Amino acid sequence: MTEGSKEAPVLTTSSPAEPQEILVQQRVSGDYLILKYAVIGLIITIGVSLAGSLYLASQSKDIPEGILAIGSTSVGALATMLVRPPGSDRYR
Repeated sequence: MTEGSKEAPVLTTSSPAEPQEILVQQRVSGDYLILKYAVIGLIITIGVSLAGSLYLASQSKDIPEGILAIGSTSVGALATMLVRPPGSDRYR
């Protein structure tokens, strides 16, 4: 590797990866950063739809079904992203 290159280091293991090694690989590959942005975006979407629903309810107006659909879909997506995938018991 030359001095000016900015390549990410490659981690290779011949045995099953430990949880700590997996976290290092995610941070190096950038997947962790993308997940972080997705979670932040979903939290903002949930907050905006909740605030809009509460505002409309306080004004005694009907809450559009679209706001409810966007908010509930965002909650479901966030829950899905934060739950461990099935078969990941080896990472306990």
